[in-house]
Amino acid sequence: MGFLKKFTKQEISWMMYDWANSAHSVIVVTILPIFFDTVAGYTADSVSSMSTWGFATSLAMAIVALSAPFLGVFGDIRGMRKKLFTVFMLLGVVSVAGLAFTPLMDFTASTAAAGRVAAMVLVLYILSTIGFDASCIYYDAFLTDVTTEERMDSVSTLGYGLGSTIPLLIFLIMNAVGVPMLTCLAFIFALTAVWWLVFSLPLLKNCEQTTGKPYQKGDFGASVKNVFVTLKEIGADKPMLVYILSYFFYIDGVHTIISMSTSYGTNLGLDSAGMLLALLLVQVLGLPFCLLYMKLASKFGARTMVGVGICVYMFICVFAFFMNSLWQFWMLAVLCATSQGGIQALSRSMFGKLIPDKARSGEFFGFFDIFGKFSSIIGPALVGAVSALAANRMMAAQGLTAATGMDALTHAIEGYITKGHCVISDMFHLEAIKLISQSLRGAVQNTPEGREGMALGQYIAGMGFSNVGLGIVHSMAHGLSALYDTPHGVACAILLPVGLEYNKSVAGERYRAVGKAMGVKGIDEMNDAQAADATIAAVKQLSADVGIPTNLHGILKEEDIQFLAESAFADACRPGNPRDTSVEEIVELYKSQL
Repeated sequence: MGFLKKFTKQEISWMMYDWANSAHSVIVVTILPIFFDTVAGYTADSVSSMSTWGFATSLAMAIVALSAPFLGVFGDIRGMRKKLFTVFMLLGVVSVAGLAFTPLMDFTASTAAAGRVAAMVLVLYILSTIGFDASCIYYDAFLTDVTTEERMDSVSTLGYGLGSTIPLLIFLIMNAVGVPMLTCLAFIFALTAVWWLVFSLPLLKNCEQTTGKPYQKGDFGASVKNVFVTLKEIGADKPMLVYILSYFFYIDGVHTIISMSTSYGTNLGLDSAGMLLALLLVQVLGLPFCLLYMKLASKFGARTMVGVGICVYMFICVFAFFMNSLWQFWMLAVLCATSQGGIQALSRSMFGKLIPDKARSGEFFGFFDIFGKFSSIIGPALVGAVSALAANRMMAAQGLTAATGMDALTHAIEGYITKGHCVISDMFHLEAIKLISQSLRGAVQNTPEGREGMALGQYIAGMGFSNVGLGIVHSMAHGLSALYDTPHGVACAILLPVGLEYNKSVAGERYRAVGKAMGVKGIDEMNDAQAADATIAAVKQLSADVGIPTNLHGILKEEDIQFLAESAFADACRPGNPRDTSVEEIVELYKSQL
């Protein structure tokens, strides 16, 4: 920490609040969305956790944004800045302490219990965010009290760089050594509250408000009126107006990426532990890159380096659109680390230099925060609205739901007739076939019952086939998806009747149980051949009912069949097929679909 020697006691004490509240940034903003997503999965509305989280984040930001100018002017009354800072800091600390109890509640008992815990998490998250952001209004205003304009860039930048990785590191170590996840969460939320409180003490002890006027009767009313006076002054000050409008737009991307990153990654199905390790790397790299930004800003200017940060975040947004694997999340985490602290710190110090009257820094920083917070409302709200719209459209779209549903049915049926089937896997597969056959049509119509049945059915099918393997339908479908971008579920649905016909001679006696699980009427009175035909007909009917094409016409190209057949024969799923096959036979199966 030798680099701190050139800073004063007051400057270091001010920086320590970044060290203190970074626990909230790291734990609450990144880990809590993953926990909420888990709790939301047990609620009656288990599909909209990302949109709910986005709306909750926007609500918290809206409350702070609307009150920020008024909070700022009250902080310019001498002696009030530290008092108001303390109130909101404690609000955040107490709210995070409350979060420590939520992982210990039995949210898996029922959808109602999960709903209550989810609501509690959201309320405490909103309150902690209000405490965090409102305290930062006064923390930012203290910048002009503790340092000079010449040192403002370096003090502000290093403050951001001092964010701590220790709470996240403790959480990951506890999880790695086998401490139950819910216990880890309860402990780390409690530690975050204590960390935030303890490392706020240096600022409370050593930093004093040096500007502002003493309180006089009527000052609160006058301060409210001054909000509108300050707004006019900002509008008349062209450099400040242009800067604050620009800040409104570019900081929106920064805050949205920070607040929604783990929720986005979780909804993409990325590994939670891997994402948290990536975020730990962001914190580790934060300080050296902040120091680099500080050095480059002294050479090229703060405005230039803010522009560099904007370009980095523009690339991050574009790249994240195509992200589908954990290594890409790590790459984005490193890119965020290069600019996250620097762009925010230099933005803060640039604005501090533009304030014409340092005695009214709280008032001006209130407007600075309102622009930052309103941008923080727009970003998460857009994510929430777009994800909710996309989810509703995707779930209502027959193509996606039908394809994934028929893929799950193929898992269950192929797993039931595969060579490696056993008593336990049969139990899983027949129950999955029953649930999917009962639920898929409803799921396509987006009914809650259909959705719930399909969610359970596909899960049970996975429990079965993951232990015994699949067959020729999947081996043939993989090549179609790779070569033509045909949705995997569509390829499976089209080929499932083909595979059943092909395997009927060796596995037909097992089709009766499949047909019975699908609800084929009178199947007990049929002979084996009739039962097999009725089962295949039921599969075709279900596929037709949900809008799946009946063949590969318009998809399959005859010149590709030999390559596809060879690929299918080499596929890992093919050996599990109940009937031994050959490349030549697979060629004929493909040709039957032209």
